[in-house]
Amino acid sequence: MKKKLVAIAIAAAFAPAAAMADVTVYGKLNADFESVKNDKATATKTSLNRITSNTTHLGFKGKEDLGDGLAAIFQIETQVNLTNNAAAGGAPFNVLRNSNVGLSGNFGTVFMGNWDSPFKAALGKIEGGMLKFANSTFASSYALLGTNGNGISGFNGRMKQSVHYNSPNMSGFKANFAYGTDNQATNTTNKNVWSASGVYDQGPFYAALGYQKFNDVTAGNKDSGTRLVGAYNYGAGSVGLDIERLGQQVAGTTLDRNAWSLAANYITGANHIAGFYTRAGDRTGTANSGARQITLRYGYNFSKRTELYGMYTNISNDTNGAYNFIAGDGTSVAGTAGSKLSGIGVGIAHAF
Repeated sequence: MKKKLVAIAIAAAFAPAAAMADVTVYGKLNADFESVKNDKATATKTSLNRITSNTTHLGFKGKEDLGDGLAAIFQIETQVNLTNNAAAGGAPFNVLRNSNVGLSGNFGTVFMGNWDSPFKAALGKIEGGMLKFANSTFASSYALLGTNGNGISGFNGRMKQSVHYNSPNMSGFKANFAYGTDNQATNTTNKNVWSASGVYDQGPFYAALGYQKFNDVTAGNKDSGTRLVGAYNYGAGSVGLDIERLGQQVAGTTLDRNAWSLAANYITGANHIAGFYTRAGDRTGTANSGARQITLRYGYNFSKRTELYGMYTNISNDTNGAYNFIAGDGTSVAGTAGSKLSGIGVGIAHAF
């Protein structure tokens, strides 16, 4: 309630009419001290100590009741560079995160803006919920999932310039659709992306099927991905499985890659223990181009909002695999063919 009152006061100072809306200020501060290594000699460093701002963010969200079950919804969220690290963006407010404006009602929710794709969100129950990574740290499972280690990484991003529709909850089932453009059509390309998911989330069971396609990545070529996710909560913890297939077109030839990931967590009192194992297979036509990742995480909750945590991850690339950490100054210890990357970190997170 206090946050809403503060938000309304701020909004009223700039636009008195905005004070009529139900507005919430929220955010998360998350930083860790970490040591990362690459066992291969490269043009950059093979080891590095650093402090990373793990998608620290600030946001405003709310809705206005329009009557007859209809409401206007909105959200503005920006990443905050807590460390002021030039290699991570420099400016304190440097990346627009999930932000939108739309309508919700008995028909569901429709909005436009910059937002996670349904394909990406399908894994959120495991990546953000069970594991508490939310693709924000070097230990995230997104190092191998949603990418093939060969330049295809849009599956882990948000859909900018996009329109979304989320159906109402129907006995635990929801359908989600999204379409995004790049607003830069040329004589040879008209880049756009389609994404959809069907989700069942009720009681201890969670299941999701996601699909996403990028058209005209280069002239006439498209990238696509299919993801099947399942999770079960047994009270003190959860187990989850992700199986996915990505296809990347290069000069009209599709290079497929399969991957799977098994995750689990356990909660006892203020202690949260989690981990996962991921195996990415070879790309079509390139032997030994996969990788393996194992990650462990421990967190101690001082309160519902404040957590002290430690994490460890290891990425073992096959001979021709070149997967890399997804967060921090990744160029300093970038994954190279056949490299083994490891990292350990200790951090603190506070949500408000």
